Amino acid sequence: MNSNKMRDKLISDEDITFVVQGPVRPETDHCLNSIRKYFPKSKIILSTWENELIDNLIFDELIMSKDPGSMDITIHNEIVAKENTNRQIISTLSGLNKVKSEYCVKLRSDNIITSKNFLSLFFEAQNYSRDAKYSFLENRVLVSSVNTVDPRSFIGFVYQVSDWFFFGKTRDVLNFWQQDIIENSEYYTNQSLVNYDKYRNGFNFGRFSAEQNITLGFLKKHYDFDCEHYRDHKKNNIDNTIKIILANFYCVEPKEIGFDFEKYSRFVKFNIRSFNDIKSYMGFWSTTITKKLWIIYYKELRNERKSFLEFLYVMSKRFVAHLLKIKSYS
Repeated sequence: MNSNKMRDKLISDEDITFVVQGPVRPETDHCLNSIRKYFPKSKIILSTWENELIDNLIFDELIMSKDPGSMDITIHNEIVAKENTNRQIISTLSGLNKVKSEYCVKLRSDNIITSKNFLSLFFEAQNYSRDAKYSFLENRVLVSSVNTVDPRSFIGFVYQVSDWFFFGKTRDVLNFWQQDIIENSEYYTNQSLVNYDKYRNGFNFGRFSAEQNITLGFLKKHYDFDCEHYRDHKKNNIDNTIKIILANFYCVEPKEIGFDFEKYSRFVKFNIRSFNDIKSYMGFWSTTITKKLWIIYYKELRNERKSFLEFLYVMSKRFVAHLLKIKSYS
C-alpha cells in the first residue's frame, strides 16, 4: 500500500465535517445524499438562511442565518447588478464556527461529492516545501483549479482562489474564511476607473470578482499588498499571486478532487458532444492553475528544470488561450 493510501486511513469519517453553505436549491438534496454515500459517518452542517425550506433534507446540524442581502454594483452611481459575496462569507463562516473535527470540507449547496480522492490529495499537497514569507496557513488547503485564475494567462486576474471547494485542517479553512464582510461602497463596485473591461466576460462584478474579494479579505490579515482592481499588475502582483497560491493552496481539477458542479458542468467535465461545452472547458483549462501547472510553477520557483512534456503543456495552454482570446475578445 502506498503512503498516501496509508495516510487516508488515518482520516476517518468522524475526523471530517462537511459545511454545506448557501440557499436550499433543487440540487441540495443530491449534495447532502452524495456526502452520506461516500462519508456515512461524517457530520454534515447545513448553513443556510432563515425561512429556507428544509423538509426531507439529510443533515446533522442546521444553521439558519439572517440574510445580509446583496451588495449593489454601481457604474457612475447607477446600480447595474447585485453581488452575493457577503452571503457566501456569512453562511460559510457560520458553519465553520460550529465545526469541532480536525478536518473539514467547505462546499456549496449545489456541489456533488463523487469520490474520496481529496483525502490523498491533501497529503500530497503537504509533500512540497513552502516559502515561509508567503505561508499564511499551517498546512496547504486543497481547492478547485477551476476558477483559480492563472494571472499569467491573458485573463490576468490576480489574487483569485476558487471559492467552490475547500478541504484541509479546520483551523486553516477557518483562517481563510474568518474575515469581515465587504462594505457596500462604490470603491468595491464602481467600474469607471477600471481598465480592460472586455475581460469581464459580460459580468458586472465591480472592481473585483467575488473570488478576489474573498481572497483579498483573507490576505488583508497576513500580507501588505497594493491592488486596486481585478487586473492590477503593478508591484509584482502577478508573481506574488503565484507565490501565495503555491504556499497556501493546492489547485486540482474538480473531477480529480472528487466533486461535481452540475450548474457549471461544462467547465468541470469534457463533453465531446457539444462544441460550446468544449470551448467552455478549454477556456477554463487554459486560463486557470491546474494541478500540472501548479507543479510547473513550483519547479520554476525553486529553479528546477522542467521536462519537455511540462514545457509542451504550458505552451499548449498558452496556445489554446490565445485562440480563445482572438475568437472571444478581439
